[in-house]
Amino acid sequence: MCSSHFNLTTYYELLDTHIHNILVRPEKYVLTYDILDTEKTNQNKLLALKEKQRQMKVGEIWQTVLGNYDGFIDLKVGHETGLDILSHTKKIAIELKNRTNTDNASSKKSNLDKLANFKKNNPDYVCIYANINAENEEKTLSGSIKK
Repeated sequence: MCSSHFNLTTYYELLDTHIHNILVRPEKYVLTYDILDTEKTNQNKLLALKEKQRQMKVGEIWQTVLGNYDGFIDLKVGHETGLDILSHTKKIAIELKNRTNTDNASSKKSNLDKLANFKKNNPDYVCIYANINAENEEKTLSGSIKK
């Protein structure tokens, strides 16, 4: 939706369509099986799977909202940079996360590496590791500081 003239009404219509399509997309309910599973553990696994799928859809909605705003491009899945959102006019590259717990240490390192590689190849861009619902605390060498 990157164009020279941004139309808010068109943006809202596009969001309405994209968000609707994300929310109605069918989900698969395939559970891993363990010989020690009980009916209760299977119910819990199903609840956890449904919640994970909901969180993934929410993350996709945020990427759609931000990536289709004025001057930004939603790179979707599979872009050569591996990033989520770009703005060539504003010179911004974004790796977007919905929550702090969606990146374990190795995937966070991988995401920061993607941003570093992009920055190396595009030194005039600002690279942002964005977190929509960041926990309200700052980790320091001496512990955590709640804000």
